[in-house]
Amino acid sequence: MFAGNVLASIDLSGMLNISGDANVNNVSISYDATAGAYVASGVNTTITGGTSAVNANTLAARAGGTVFNGGININLGGGNDVAVISGNSANTAANLVGGLAIDTGIGNDSVTIDNITVGGDITLIGGVGNDRLTLTNATAGGNVSVSGGAGNDTIVVSSLNASGTAGVSIDAGADDDSISVNNATAVAGAVTINAGVGHDQVTAASVNATGALTINASTSAKKDDDRFSLDTATAASLLVNVFGKGRQTVTVSNTTVGSATAAGSATISVLGSGRANVSLSNLNVNASSTAAGSVVVNLGND
Repeated sequence: MFAGNVLASIDLSGMLNISGDANVNNVSISYDATAGAYVASGVNTTITGGTSAVNANTLAARAGGTVFNGGININLGGGNDVAVISGNSANTAANLVGGLAIDTGIGNDSVTIDNITVGGDITLIGGVGNDRLTLTNATAGGNVSVSGGAGNDTIVVSSLNASGTAGVSIDAGADDDSISVNNATAVAGAVTINAGVGHDQVTAASVNATGALTINASTSAKKDDDRFSLDTATAASLLVNVFGKGRQTVTVSNTTVGSATAAGSATISVLGSGRANVSLSNLNVNASSTAAGSVVVNLGND
């Protein structure tokens, strides 16, 4: 029995639009090398009322085009939805000229994006609910934004490269969240990680930003214990802001900020009525020819 139905179409701009309903939608969009096209299929979900997979090139022909290589826009609406997007970075024919945007709406949703190359932005919105958002092996000509919204979210980002001037933004929203970022690079912008209010764990490793690297978090009214770990990173500056009522553990290691032409600065602030455990090792702050680098640690806890 099919739980939901999604509508698939390509507009005149070349955008593949996937629109879900209020039921549970489970949809997969993957690049089929044999067909030479992206193909949309559903699991217990119909595609435009049918049970067969839909070839994006067929939709493009109906819209007056030839082959599809534009962008993908997915809006799944309410329900506990699942979306899997798989490209083929080794095959340039699978590269999208436009961007990739996914909004799962309200519900406990799961989104997996893997092996994708886009010319524009990647935007992933989990909305309200306990969401699992995974973005791996992705290259964006623009910026990357991942937002979990309210709920106990798990966000995994790995092997990401973004060339936009805004860079990479990850925001888990309120409640108890887990964020893992590994091997992420903002070629021309910043990397910002917001854990939001709640009992949170943030692990970041091999993060490189041309601009600032910022990590923000705040606990709720209860005494939550939060953990934040940053290992092996480079950025123009580092800013860690944590406010909590429980035990806050912040670890920064093997990190370099600034350069020979622009002095770096590192500020770690752990404030609130709880206890702070801050560990800094191999934190290198570069001075320029005209200015000294700076390191500031603010501990306002009991």
